[in-house]
Amino acid sequence: MKLYGAIDLHSNNNVTVLIDEQDKVVYEKRLPNDLGVIAQQLAAYQSSLEGIVVESRTTGTGWSTV
Repeated sequence: MKLYGAIDLHSNNNVTVLIDEQDKVVYEKRLPNDLGVIAQQLAAYQSSLEGIVVESRTTGTGWSTV
């Protein structure tokens, strides 16, 4: 099953969401902006992840694909 992710980045936390090919939310959680924590939380889904889009208005860059 392919999964697609998005991270809505805020100044000190983020909302991370993963959806499947039928747009069903399989993971949604507010996390601290700590790469280790985010990586640990998403580790179980790593083999199915097709990509993650990060939205960050704090840097003024808008959407970025990871």
